[in-house]
Amino acid sequence: MHSFFDHVFDLLVKGGILAAVVMAVLTAVVLIWRRYTAKRAPDKLVPLKRLIPGILFFSYLAIVAAATILWRRGSGTGVNLHFLRAFFEARNGASVQGWINVILNVAMFVPIGLLLPAVNGVFRKWYVTFAAGAGMSLVIETAQVVLRRGTGDIDDFVTNTLGCALGYCVFMMASSLRRRDVKGFAGNVVLPAAVICVAVGVVISDAAREYGFLEEMPSYNVNTRGIEWTVDFTPDGENDMAPVFGSDARTKRDAEEFAADMGERLGVTFGEANYYDGEIWYASRMEKEVGTTYFLRVRYPEESFEYTDTASRDREPGVIGEAELRERLAEIGAYVPDGAEFEDAGDGEYVFSCGMLRVGEDVFDGAVRCRVSDDGRVSRVWYGISRMRLYSEEEVFSEAEALELLKKGRFSCIGGYWRAFSRFGELVEVTDVDLVYSCDTKGFYQPVYAFSLTVDNPEDGVAERVAKVPALK
Repeated sequence: MHSFFDHVFDLLVKGGILAAVVMAVLTAVVLIWRRYTAKRAPDKLVPLKRLIPGILFFSYLAIVAAATILWRRGSGTGVNLHFLRAFFEARNGASVQGWINVILNVAMFVPIGLLLPAVNGVFRKWYVTFAAGAGMSLVIETAQVVLRRGTGDIDDFVTNTLGCALGYCVFMMASSLRRRDVKGFAGNVVLPAAVICVAVGVVISDAAREYGFLEEMPSYNVNTRGIEWTVDFTPDGENDMAPVFGSDARTKRDAEEFAADMGERLGVTFGEANYYDGEIWYASRMEKEVGTTYFLRVRYPEESFEYTDTASRDREPGVIGEAELRERLAEIGAYVPDGAEFEDAGDGEYVFSCGMLRVGEDVFDGAVRCRVSDDGRVSRVWYGISRMRLYSEEEVFSEAEALELLKKGRFSCIGGYWRAFSRFGELVEVTDVDLVYSCDTKGFYQPVYAFSLTVDNPEDGVAERVAKVPALK
């Protein structure tokens, strides 16, 4: 199970307990108040069934406040005004957590839209309930910023308001059915039907695409106004064709089988497994049995992994030859193709690199970096070699066109949070560009321009960055 679900489940359990406590307190207060009113002004006594929606509403409101503010860990502050950024980030990275966040932000406000019309008749006017939902979301987003409990996000505001609107529509549809009001039902079914159609359309559209999405695809336009650009090379202005490669894209099941196979090779069992977006983290805490703890991080769909042998990790660096290191890597299932360049990087670290190395019909790209300890064991492995096969030739942007997209802010950035582009008066030096390959969400390796940048910011100083622009037109 994805580890994010564990967090959601924990919130649900805590929320259920909180709701029960708040509900019990409110119920007790209501009963005491009714008893007092029955003695003093029996003609003003409100029927209990009319008070139940209010008890439920305020109990649920307590859950929402706790989950969005009280129980959130301090994560800095800021404001995101890039509309649909959360959607594009979830789509580009095939992020389970990203999609669940979007869905939960909608679902969290559905009960509010359901309960408000039941609490008071004034909320049966759609614009009153919609405004109330929007106001509650605005209060939450503002509180998160002020209390440093998160980022004020326009996507959260929109999805919260949408959830409230959907809840309202469901309530009014049920009310119309009870009154046999066909016209009222038809009017309130429009929004839920439209949301379902849009969601299905997005799924069908994405499935029909020949290639998947890339994490390097920008989720919003970076603000590059006021930036002074210098380019240290002459970009090629001619359009060209570039290959797209297919691969045996690793699935989650494949990643699990890879970890099980490595465990057999090492003679251990990976008893701990934590699932995240596109990767699984394993640990075998068997110091007593085998004298060490192994950590393994397996990524998918690309075939990369990281491996650590804790018993040898902190020992002095060792020396090993190419042939012997190949054998040691093969023992743990790390394949290094013939023809890969071998390099002694010093301090016990060795690198095998493949620069679009062709071996038969396969093309290998990437590198594997290892650390060898003085006991002769391979203590660390960072494996990043991709096995690909030519799939097609596609037209790509020229270097000059890609550079213009970079200057317009249509890029993703690696090497740190890109605060520099939110300020004026900066100098950005474009020092180099290279055409590299990145695995998309369907397992294809697409060409991407990687621009090497030097950013000079008055507050942050000089920093090296790599900005990536997808090359396919």
